[in-house]
Amino acid sequence: VRGGIVTTLHAEDLEAIHHAFLGELEPLETACLRPEMAALESFARQMKKLYIDKYQEHVPLAEILDVYEELHEADEGMFFLGDSMSDLQNNAEALEGIDIPLSELFVFCMAPVDLDSVSQRTSYVKMALEFAGERNVSLLRNVKIENRVPTTPGKLKDVESAHQCLELYAWLALRFKSNFPDFQLAKSLIEKSNVLIQSGLVVMTREGVVVEPRRPKEKQDKSAARVQRKTRRAEKRRLKELLAEVKKEPRV
Repeated sequence: VRGGIVTTLHAEDLEAIHHAFLGELEPLETACLRPEMAALESFARQMKKLYIDKYQEHVPLAEILDVYEELHEADEGMFFLGDSMSDLQNNAEALEGIDIPLSELFVFCMAPVDLDSVSQRTSYVKMALEFAGERNVSLLRNVKIENRVPTTPGKLKDVESAHQCLELYAWLALRFKSNFPDFQLAKSLIEKSNVLIQSGLVVMTREGVVVEPRRPKEKQDKSAARVQRKTRRAEKRRLKELLAEVKKEPRV
């Protein structure tokens, strides 16, 4: 590509850019594969039906996704499914027991939410419950609004968390327009929270308050995630047995 411009935020980092362009491209050792959501939903729908037909019990979506991931681990470590599967599983676990149709549940499970944040998890589950019940999700009933400029790191964290809850509502509102009627209000409050955050940073900088940079969230490895689901081994075993039975059936 000719005519493009590449730059950096800091002048001292330009040397790294120059070095990168002079070198050879390093071959990729692994590549990420991401299943089409329609195929994943179809798999989950089929497994739910088979499970209910045979065991007359409900099987959690998180367990179906876990089995799907195990069955699709790529050969020789050259490919992986990516973090999106872990996010889907964790979100599905958070919403377990809420009666939402599968296709809509998948949309909720793709929502951008930090489940380690108590306020975000609370808003997320409350929105899902309201969606499952009344189908009309109110912004003000599900998100705590912050109106003051934060003057301490703790208060800044509260405003940032409220901002993320507002963005979660807006994300869902774009996908369920008739069920999340407060989209415009959410947009307005997102802009307001941006101003509060920036103003708070200015105030704390002027007063010499140290704001610790947010540490990146550590990715939970697959083995740890599976240990957390040890109590559902029976369900996973049954799912795998059902899959084995399906594979043995003659194809027409």
